[in-house]
Amino acid sequence: MSICSALVALSLAIVQGGDSQGGPLKVDGKEIPLRLVSTPAPAPPEGFLTWDGWQYLTPPATKVWQPYAVASNWSEIAAKHEAAKAVAGHVWRSKVFVMMRTEAVERDASGVLRVNRDTLSEKQLQETLEAIARVRAWLTAEFGGKFRFEPDIEIESDTLRWTSYGPDFAQWYVGPRVNGGTYVNEEDKTYRGPFSSVLYVLPGCAEKDPAPSVINGTPVSGVYANSDEMPVESGRLELALRDAVLKQIEERLQWQGYQGPAGSTEDPWAAATSLEEPSTDVLLQRFREGKGISL
Repeated sequence: MSICSALVALSLAIVQGGDSQGGPLKVDGKEIPLRLVSTPAPAPPEGFLTWDGWQYLTPPATKVWQPYAVASNWSEIAAKHEAAKAVAGHVWRSKVFVMMRTEAVERDASGVLRVNRDTLSEKQLQETLEAIARVRAWLTAEFGGKFRFEPDIEIESDTLRWTSYGPDFAQWYVGPRVNGGTYVNEEDKTYRGPFSSVLYVLPGCAEKDPAPSVINGTPVSGVYANSDEMPVESGRLELALRDAVLKQIEERLQWQGYQGPAGSTEDPWAAATSLEEPSTDVLLQRFREGKGISL
């Protein structure tokens, strides 16, 4: 079977039949397609590097510059995901809020107040949801199926107005929507926690993502859909979400009393995904031993 045929078969299998890794990603009952395809940068025309004009530059061109910091080539991850998706791994359930519209009032250097409005179009919303689906597959492939990132996605369509979208905003928005302990609303039967982590995706772009925070005993991270340093087509959002989840995992392990990357023989994923607080005796013992745990 060719690589192209294998990728088509993978996409059909996920969209139609689901898998043991929680099945296809769904938002409001609608399945989000998993597109693990390769879109490499186009090759330069023949004679590009041997062009006479390069002689006037110092140094002359010897190779073609790659336009993206992260190439949108998912073929390797597709193969690893296919091999790992049947593994019954530990579940990391994360609440993910996708913000459609935001406004922020900022004062410029001359003292003038300006309103910045950012919006996700319907096309950008679909791209964001597909990026989350790719991160889900990426983490499954990266850790051989031992870790299952299961996002519970909620789309916020109302316009949000705040000064900046860091920890203060997260406390205001996420705090009332996520429980630290187990609680099921008897009226709407909606699960609101506890979650392993919370993520929120903001429209627009910024020089850096908001600072992370902890709300109701849950690590919370925000990311912008775009960045000045990396375009969305490069896989920028996928990379930002993956990095945020890995940092949240590290924080969860620290809460369990582990220090550093190695030293313990315990199952790291069982520890990372556990929402149970260790007893004081266990916590003190881990601190005294100074053991780490490796993913």
